[in-house]
Amino acid sequence: KPLASIKMNQIKRIIFWTAVVFIGIWLIMPVLRWIMDLEFATDSIKSNYKEFLFFAIPIAILLTLFGTINDKDKGSKIAGKVIGTSIAAAVTVFIMFMSIFTDMCVWTNRQVLYENKNDSNTKIIVRDFGCGATDSGPPTVGIYKVRYFTDYFIRSTKIDTAKIDKNEWIKIE
Repeated sequence: KPLASIKMNQIKRIIFWTAVVFIGIWLIMPVLRWIMDLEFATDSIKSNYKEFLFFAIPIAILLTLFGTINDKDKGSKIAGKVIGTSIAAAVTVFIMFMSIFTDMCVWTNRQVLYENKNDSNTKIIVRDFGCGATDSGPPTVGIYKVRYFTDYFIRSTKIDTAKIDKNEWIKIE
C-alpha cells in the first residue's frame, strides 16, 4: 500500500476511536454521577454541558463512519451505513431535544449559612428546588450540607443545623 493510504487509514482509525471513546464517556458520565451522588454545581454549568452535548454527540456518531465504511464496501453497503448512522444521529438529537422538557426543575443555592473550619469546600447552604413557570407552587426549600468537589460538581445532603457541632463550623453573616 502507498504511504499516503496507510496514513489516511491511521487518521480514520484515530477519528473513529476518538468518537467511540467520546460516546462511551457520554454514556458513562450520568451513571458515574449517580453512583457518586454528584450534581452540577450550578444550573449554568449543567446547561452549558447539555448544549455542548446536543451538538457533539450527533457529530461523534457521524464520525464513527470513518471506522465503519471500508475501502471494500460497495455503493449500497456504504449507503446503508451512512443512512443507518444518520438515523442514529437524528434519533439522538430528537431524544436530547425531548429531554429538555423533562429537566426544567433545578436546585438553586440561595444562602450560605456555615462554612466548615477545616474544609472551605464544605458549606451548609439554604437551597431551593423549583420548576419555574412550569410549576404554580412555591419552591421546596431545605438546608443542605454541600461539598464542592470541583468548581463543576457538588454533593449535597439534607442536614439539621440544630444537630451540628458548632465548633466545626463558621457562621456566615
